[in-house]
Amino acid sequence: MIENHQQEFPQQQQPNSSIYIKFNNNIKLQYNQIYDSLKEFGTITNIKICNGFGFVDFESTESAQKVLAHFSINNNKLNIDGNIIFIKEKKEKLNNNNNSLFDDNNNNNNNNINVDNIDNNSKTNNNIDNNTDNNYDIKNNFLFFKIFNNIFLKSLIFKYVKLYNIYHGQRSFEKKSLIEFKNKEYLYQINYMLLDINTINNSCFGNINNIIQNYQNNQNDNVQLESFLPINIKKIEFSSKYETHSINLDLPNIPHWIEVVKIQKCFKVNFSIFKSASSIHTLHLDCQREILIEPNSLPSTLTKLTIKNYQFKITKDLIPSNIKILHLENELNGPIEKDALPETITHLTIKHLPKDFIFPKQLLYLKVIGIYLHEIEENMFPNTLEHLDFYCNAQHFNCTLGNNLKYFHIFTGGSISEGILPNSLEELHIAFGQKKLRSIPKNIKSLSLSGKFNWSIKGFTKIPESVTTLSLGYLFNKPLCKNEFIDCKYLTSIDFGLSFNQELHPNQFPESLTYLSFCSFNNGGLPLTKRNIFPSSLEYLDLGSLFDQPIGIDTFPKSGNLKTLKLGSRFTHLISTKGNIIPSSITFMDNSIIFYSHLLNLIVTNQTLLEIELSSSNCDLILNDPRVTSSIKKLTLSQKFYKVLNLDNFTQIESLVVYGRPHLIFKDKININGSLKIIETPIENSFFIDYLFEYLNSNTNNNNNNMNNNNNNNNNNMNNNMNNNMNNNMNNNMNNNNMNNNDHNIIKLLKLI
Repeated sequence: MIENHQQEFPQQQQPNSSIYIKFNNNIKLQYNQIYDSLKEFGTITNIKICNGFGFVDFESTESAQKVLAHFSINNNKLNIDGNIIFIKEKKEKLNNNNNSLFDDNNNNNNNNINVDNIDNNSKTNNNIDNNTDNNYDIKNNFLFFKIFNNIFLKSLIFKYVKLYNIYHGQRSFEKKSLIEFKNKEYLYQINYMLLDINTINNSCFGNINNIIQNYQNNQNDNVQLESFLPINIKKIEFSSKYETHSINLDLPNIPHWIEVVKIQKCFKVNFSIFKSASSIHTLHLDCQREILIEPNSLPSTLTKLTIKNYQFKITKDLIPSNIKILHLENELNGPIEKDALPETITHLTIKHLPKDFIFPKQLLYLKVIGIYLHEIEENMFPNTLEHLDFYCNAQHFNCTLGNNLKYFHIFTGGSISEGILPNSLEELHIAFGQKKLRSIPKNIKSLSLSGKFNWSIKGFTKIPESVTTLSLGYLFNKPLCKNEFIDCKYLTSIDFGLSFNQELHPNQFPESLTYLSFCSFNNGGLPLTKRNIFPSSLEYLDLGSLFDQPIGIDTFPKSGNLKTLKLGSRFTHLISTKGNIIPSSITFMDNSIIFYSHLLNLIVTNQTLLEIELSSSNCDLILNDPRVTSSIKKLTLSQKFYKVLNLDNFTQIESLVVYGRPHLIFKDKININGSLKIIETPIENSFFIDYLFEYLNSNTNNNNNNMNNNNNNNNNNMNNNMNNNMNNNMNNNMNNNNMNNNDHNIIKLLKLI
């Protein structure tokens, strides 16, 4: 796919000073590549590139002629990084009517555009444009330019693109609710509920066999998905509220346009349902124990396959030959036949790795979920691996790792032999019990030390200068030395685990640090009052859920970089408002301090506080004070927020983030075109998305109906029936337009996260 670029230069284009370029549609061509290749012939004023063609405008006709003359001796070919570009003089007119290339008035019989007569004797050229169809491609490209450069049409395109994004997340339906869903033409993926509680006769509750029988008796043609499933739906998951039961229920045939299928473990599967699934490329199959997958019964089009809870042997020809990503998550440790896995596999996740397992030759990613119980062999992993996630109980891990490995996560109760970690590593996550690791590869950027790790960092290893992210595991609880991280010049993030609770001292953290997070930290039970504990570069600080110590006036840096501060739910100490303990740069404070009675004064005195998160258990102090609500610019409603919220009180709000299912967001009204600029919610939060459209449209409809009623009453007093009809039509149009505009405004506001 060619990227669209248009680079304007200050000079004006002269008539007949352009050249036309043509190239293979698969080439990803940048305007600067064209510019660098042709700038020697003269000043370039404009470059336009679209799918497979483009134009280069020069300041003078002479420059364009120089290009044409130069490349005419090479069959009009320009070689850019091994890609062949064909060059031809640009023809400004399509026909005798002097229509421009971008004119809509071109007649259909003028398809012969004089830009394609490019050495058809060349084999490469014959592959690119050697027939009349190419003329239509060019006209279509011009049409695309015209449409996309139209402000109104482009805004309309983006509106519907965003509408598709809004309904891109998975939603749950049974047959009736899907048919009745008004925006089903925008759906991309659904969870199709079989044995849904709304489709079952209440009289048969209590016996799962009766429920199944009743359900099947009430299904016409055994639920033919093709008869009601929109073609825009590409992903479908089959599930049931009775998923804890083993359900002997036939699944419907998969339509030919479905690309991704997920089947929960409660269903038996007849693999003939895939006979028409010509587009399927991904299958997630959670098997019942009695399901046997016969060889060659899975669709040959699959490239990604997940099989869970399969008790039988994985035999040859069971896995389709085109599979690239394979997940075998079998609790029952079913055996895998030798050479059963296709060589096409590049990503493999496996629950139990058999001894003497033969890896696919192109394997890049390997994750072993279960503990490897066999002896570690020196060359057991292929050199092609870039990602390795491995659990084992070996006393010594001494396996040679290839030089392509970039990510290595190992969990072992023993030790890692010296010198086996390759220099290619960029991420290293080690969970083990050894007391010393002599060397860590110098290119590591992310380092995690967990498991039984609880040693002094300096005594354990030398952290490479390249490390930017450091995570210390849940058992680590050793004092930090002065200048502990002095060699870590690029370290920006540190996460401390569950156990760390040591007193902090000045200058322990590097000046490069921007993110610092604790879990159960309480400064060793001592006040946090010393200066220069936290570096001036710090932007994010989470003191953990157990922190409850007095804070000094100069504890937090006043450099202006610190934006986020989390004190935790146990914090009770009064923070003086006179000493400016909380830096004025703070724009977000976590208000999970449920019983903190001083929170209101703390927030009000900090006039720059712009962002806050609410949950139902601790929001009353904030919501009941207009000094707070009128200053908030970003409001986040957590998953635990379920109260009624009147946004009219938040007069400065610009951003609303919703994670949960609030019953009511706008108590009285919302000024869509006012200060509120964006509403963010997870794409999976369909409850809130649907509520937002329904609630705002219901308010608009009520207001419009009232307006229509008033106008109609006035019209009844008029003697002219024509005027009555005209006014009624105008009111109806106004009502419809308002609803459309309201939907459009919601679409513009919504951002899915």
